[in-house]
Amino acid sequence: MTQRRRVTLKDIAEEIGLSISSVSLALRDDSRISEPVRARIKEVAHRLGYQVDLSGAMLRSSKPKIIGIVAQLDQELHNKYVANINRYAQAAGYRTITQNASLANGYRQSLEALSQLRINTSVAINPDFSDDELPPNLAPSVVVGQSRVSGADLVRSCNYTGLLELVTHLKSLGHAEITYLDGPESYSSKVRRQALVQAAGEEGVKVHPIPAGNTVDDGFKALQNLLTESWTKQKNHGDSARVGLSGITALACYNDQVAEGAMVALYRAGFSIPRDISVTGFDNSLGASSVAFNLTTVDRGAAKVAEHVTRLAIRRAEKQIDSVEEITVESSLVVRRSTGPAFFLQN
Repeated sequence: MTQRRRVTLKDIAEEIGLSISSVSLALRDDSRISEPVRARIKEVAHRLGYQVDLSGAMLRSSKPKIIGIVAQLDQELHNKYVANINRYAQAAGYRTITQNASLANGYRQSLEALSQLRINTSVAINPDFSDDELPPNLAPSVVVGQSRVSGADLVRSCNYTGLLELVTHLKSLGHAEITYLDGPESYSSKVRRQALVQAAGEEGVKVHPIPAGNTVDDGFKALQNLLTESWTKQKNHGDSARVGLSGITALACYNDQVAEGAMVALYRAGFSIPRDISVTGFDNSLGASSVAFNLTTVDRGAAKVAEHVTRLAIRRAEKQIDSVEEITVESSLVVRRSTGPAFFLQN
């Protein structure tokens, strides 16, 4: 098989009858080349299949306009952050390269890969390392999460505001207690659980946390365990009728994926949502807004978070660092069809 030759600036220059330097300037949108000529050069470059040599550009430039991102791409929220950061970065003339911490050996290996590519400006989304676990040369420039990394800017979502709205919403529907499918063991999970307990306490609502995780399967398995416990109790008491889920009327979940898994388990067991039980998520993912789930959830302001992150990353890439910044974005409730009045209040 014949290997295809890479299209070069020289090929474009020969095709259009201009100098290589003119072609290079046009592809960088340099104003010294007129707009009609730039458009013509770009059209020829597109037709020939020209691609920028990123590795060469990074080697030649002391300040390459590239932002590295490390995220867990099996998490819907992380994908939303990455998509928005990429959009804002492109608008500012920057490119992004993303490493999947879910496939690699965690965040450190992903950050090492970016460092090997000579990418000095990086964003870590909800990292699971502490300051003493990374050498300074691998530390991210900006962190999206709940805890600080030394020397890095921090952009966080405020769990409390959206969760207070969620608790108030459920209380207004007659739910006096909330069963909470908790996230994995992490600082972010701890902060979110504490925010929910605080908000519920202020509203006089009880919260019962149950270990779950952060995936669809985690939510499905946790709900199956609840169903097994509920039916075992009913059987031991000789009660063949199913009324609710051992008195559970409202189920809040660590994220939308956990909620989606729990909803599938409930539907398979013959429950109706929200007639038998109300279910809520967290993150306002694409799945939550789909007609399949129509999930009441908390929106974390992902686009606003990404906007701040991109601005901070560009500031660091261009050495405009006065001080480390910490920015908080408010969260808010999105009500959909997965929540309704507690079953004992229905006609």
